[in-house]
Amino acid sequence: QLDYPTNVVVDGSGYLFIADTRNHRVIRVGSGGYRCVAGCQSQPGSGTRRLNQPSSLQLDSAGNVFVVDGNNRRIQKFLINSKCNRT
Repeated sequence: QLDYPTNVVVDGSGYLFIADTRNHRVIRVGSGGYRCVAGCQSQPGSGTRRLNQPSSLQLDSAGNVFVVDGNNRRIQKFLINSKCNRT
């Protein structure tokens, strides 16, 4: 369940990416349902795979998602391959 979603973007394959701010994660939604792609512990953190209130997203053509990680005062880059289930 989403808790304060703040930003939504769609990639070229039609996947919807959502910044789920209060769950401290980014999820991807497609025809097969949804899955977490970053910050999947749903707890705030500052490690390389953790987020603390992500607020905005941007995708590039190479399959990267850039996440504004608000409370960590940084922008995190994650490689997302929408054609498979790996991050």
